[in-house]
Amino acid sequence: MSLEQRVERLERENRRLKLAGGAVVAVLLIVALVGAVMPQGIPEVIDARMFRVVDESGTVRATLGASAIRYFDENSHQHVRMSDEGITYFDEDHNMRATLGRTEIVTPSTGATTTYPAAVVLYDAEGNVIWQAPR
Repeated sequence: MSLEQRVERLERENRRLKLAGGAVVAVLLIVALVGAVMPQGIPEVIDARMFRVVDESGTVRATLGASAIRYFDENSHQHVRMSDEGITYFDEDHNMRATLGRTEIVTPSTGATTTYPAAVVLYDAEGNVIWQAPR
């Protein structure tokens, strides 16, 4: 390679480096200007009726509303609900399987409904009570 070809190649590389450097400086300047225009700090109050957590495929996985917090599986089936009534767990077939908190239990032999202010109740797949505390 002749000296003239080497100089031409160096000049081309120098021009490319100058263009790349200028582009980098321009991008950094734009980022700095955008950052200066954006509002800073944490808002004092956020008002909303509901917050939703959505996974990468767009499926709602959890909600936080005025009356309850709910957790959903990948098929949008509710598994857990937390409300002022307590915490309720549902199985994959949508059956209520456990509750913690205020619970109403119907006694099959009498048909009477008893409300417990604080109870733990486990249910079978048909909704029958299999264990409870207090009894």
